[in-house]
Amino acid sequence: GHRGRGLLLASYVISCSLPQFLELIQEVRHYGYMQLDSCPCDYPEVGCTAALHVGNNEISCCITLPSNQIKEVNFKINRVRCWQVTFLGSLSGQGLDQVLELRLEYNNSDTWRWIVFNTKQAFLLSSCLKKMIMEQLTTTQSNQEMQIELPEPGKAKKQSINASQIFHSGFTPRKKLWSSPKEDDCVFEKIREEDL
Repeated sequence: GHRGRGLLLASYVISCSLPQFLELIQEVRHYGYMQLDSCPCDYPEVGCTAALHVGNNEISCCITLPSNQIKEVNFKINRVRCWQVTFLGSLSGQGLDQVLELRLEYNNSDTWRWIVFNTKQAFLLSSCLKKMIMEQLTTTQSNQEMQIELPEPGKAKKQSINASQIFHSGFTPRKKLWSSPKEDDCVFEKIREEDL
């Protein structure tokens, strides 16, 4: 179990066997994840506390229910539509004990639900989410570039992910304000050939 693995890791450290140590440590749960402080959350019900580990395209939570039962939940990043950080106030009035919350909209069994974490580390959690999404998009784009092939006559075109599908993977960009251009704003229509 965990104790046996811990003893084995300690023996590798003592014997200076770095390759075996690194190989075994990668099998440990939450290896490479960022551990955040425990915080109140409202999933699966109000009054829960969650120990958060962020990494590997997920938020892994060990949730203590109000009945003191433990529930482990992994929120996959590709099921998060959006999130927001809100400053709720300050306990001391001087801004030292800030009360922050991070809300994320999550698709759980084809139902969208807001999940709230009340944590001082809301901005750190938000940065982790953003980094994981950027890594996923970068991976998707590099996979697209690697799959570009010239079609051979008589063969079907190879299917690959395209940019329009990225937005259907669960990420919604912030709403942008678009305005229709006015006639006066169309600069190129007023340029004549002799102006060039």
